Amino acid sequence: MGRKVSAIIPAYNEEENIKEVLETVSRAKLSEIIVVDDGSEDDTSRIARNFEDVCLVVLEENRGKTEALKAGVERSNNDVLLFLDADLVNLRRRHLEEMIEKFFSKNEESMVLGVFKEGRPVTDLAMTLHPKLTGQRVLSRDLWDKTIEKDFDGYAIEVALNQTCKESNVRIEKVELRGVTQLMKEEKRGVGKGLLDKSKMYMEIVSQYLKNHPMSDNMSS
Repeated sequence: MGRKVSAIIPAYNEEENIKEVLETVSRAKLSEIIVVDDGSEDDTSRIARNFEDVCLVVLEENRGKTEALKAGVERSNNDVLLFLDADLVNLRRRHLEEMIEKFFSKNEESMVLGVFKEGRPVTDLAMTLHPKLTGQRVLSRDLWDKTIEKDFDGYAIEVALNQTCKESNVRIEKVELRGVTQLMKEEKRGVGKGLLDKSKMYMEIVSQYLKNHPMSDNMSS
C-alpha cells in the first residue's frame, strides 16, 4: 500500500486463532507488524515467531489489553497505528486496505473503526448495538498519546480513544468488515471463565463511560 502503518495485535492465549490473522496481515504488506504476547500460557509466541515479518513482544505476565497495546506502540516506529484483535475469523486483506485507505482519505484527521457485518448473528448484533467498542481501528500516534494520559482501566481503551476524538474534534469513521466475526470469550476460555472475563470487561467499560459522562452532568443538563 506504500504507506507506513504499524499493525499492533495484542494476544492472550490465542494459539487457536492467531495464525489465521497473521497470514492475512502479512499479505497486506504493512511496513510493520507487532504481536504482543500478553503473558500467554500456550503456543501464541511460538506461532507468531513462525512469521518472518512479525516483531514479537513478550510480556512475562498478563497485564490486560491496554498495557499490551502500550507495549506494542512503544515498540512501533510509525505515526499511523492499526489495532487488531488476535481472534478474528474471516479477516481478509481487503478489509485492512479499506480501513487504511479510509484513514488516509481523510488526511489522517480521523479514527477509522472496523465494524463486523454479515459475520454471524451474535457478533453482528454486538456491533450494531455498540459499534464504537470494536477493537479494529486505525488512528494516529498523536491521538494515542493524548489518550494514554487519561485515567482508565484495561478494557476501557476503546471508550477512552472515542472520548479523545470527541475532545479533539477528530471524526470517527466506520468501515464495514463484511463476513468477519470473532470468537466470544466463552468459546475461548470456557463458559465460567469467559463470563467472568466478559463481566470484568463490561465493568471497566461502564466505569470509563461514567467518568466521561458523570451523573451530575446528566442531571444538570
